[in-house]
Amino acid sequence: MSEFAPVIFSRTHACLLNSLDPHSLRHGDWDSPADDIGSNVFAHTNLTEIIAGLDLLWRNNVPADKVNLGIGFYGRSYTLSDPSCDSPGCPFSAGGHAGPCTNTVGYLSFDEIMTIKNENNYQTVRDDVAGVNYFAFDQDQWVSFDDVDTLQQKVQFANSQGLRGLFIWAIDQDNANHDALNAVLYPKGLGAFSAQNGIGTANYGTWSLQASACYFSACGENPTCSQAGFIADAHVVRCNDGTHRQLCCPLTAAPDPRTCRWHYGQYLSIYLPYPMCPV
Repeated sequence: MSEFAPVIFSRTHACLLNSLDPHSLRHGDWDSPADDIGSNVFAHTNLTEIIAGLDLLWRNNVPADKVNLGIGFYGRSYTLSDPSCDSPGCPFSAGGHAGPCTNTVGYLSFDEIMTIKNENNYQTVRDDVAGVNYFAFDQDQWVSFDDVDTLQQKVQFANSQGLRGLFIWAIDQDNANHDALNAVLYPKGLGAFSAQNGIGTANYGTWSLQASACYFSACGENPTCSQAGFIADAHVVRCNDGTHRQLCCPLTAAPDPRTCRWHYGQYLSIYLPYPMCPV
């Protein structure tokens, strides 16, 4: 089964086809001979397997308008056993190396994948039938993922099946241009919800850190703002030792959460010597 296997019925009786249930069958570095799949690389968002998962629901008379399709803004990565064998079905020895931001073996965010691909000019292999992409990199690394085209392919598929909607994991793993989210919302793009909730791209301004107004707390497991009159902003930053530090701003200088969009590293990289990641 693909990572988007039918797994959960919510209290609203809407079935969710996604990756959140640890008991669902899905591809990743846990695949092994013990589960009859084998330690072989496969795409986790294979459209043919999504169709097979839906067929199980249709055969049990689950209405299509009770089903949501999960969309992944991330990819599953592997370490190939034999670098010369880099197609789906080839054996792997372990999960892929952890990314600089997600820091998780066998998992790379859309942003990390696009950075690896674009900085090294790797050529992507696309399986149009399965609706997935994959490429090998760094000698023995392999990752499958959805790009703008395959994300739109899955949205079109969900519409063709009359599904209730989509569920994304997770929008903070998109890149700075919001390419993945724009693909899901095509053709309206990021302004799709402005008429619904009154907030759209035109409402947002740019807020930059002022060293005289805001500061970062010391690194720690539970960072807090120690200076009186300062409030902890919703954003934390990963430190080199794996702990985090808190952004602290006076009430008069804190960004307005109703209209402020935060994106890691855009302004803070000039103050901090370590990578900025969405956390």
